[in-house]
Amino acid sequence: MPRVFVPLWGDSIGLDVAQIGLVYGASSFIDAGMFYPVGHVMDRWGRKWAGVPSLLTLPLGLLILPVTTELYGFTLAAVLTGIGNGLGPGIVMTLGADFSPEGRRGEFLGIWRFISDVGSAGGPLALSFIVGVASLALAAMVTAAFGFTGAAVMWLRVPETLRRGG
Repeated sequence: MPRVFVPLWGDSIGLDVAQIGLVYGASSFIDAGMFYPVGHVMDRWGRKWAGVPSLLTLPLGLLILPVTTELYGFTLAAVLTGIGNGLGPGIVMTLGADFSPEGRRGEFLGIWRFISDVGSAGGPLALSFIVGVASLALAAMVTAAFGFTGAAVMWLRVPETLRRGG
């Protein structure tokens, strides 16, 4: 979602293309730089230690984004979304692999991926509807609400799938 909201919000507050590109690039750099350390966290302490912070930090950045009106606040919000997005790389497919049954792994992962892809395609469609009838700010807030809900569900309802060797 940062790749949608960050450039659109930067344009809506009147930043030029170079400023938006620089901030977006910094956010993406932070995001990508977290892949290895977050993989280590997931393999050492568990999936929730990456997933829950991701589902808290990313929506926090999305909540801050609509109240920014200048470059510095915009940069802070973009960096937060980059951190949040960077905390959750591959978490959906990692959980899918963890939950997949031993004898039917391929079929399970195929359905898991299909459901994930439906969400990836349907989310932007739903958000564009919200932007069309309301505003970009409301779309960011709705997305943040889903993120916070996801954090609560993951923390309270999703079992830890990390298997300790022994």
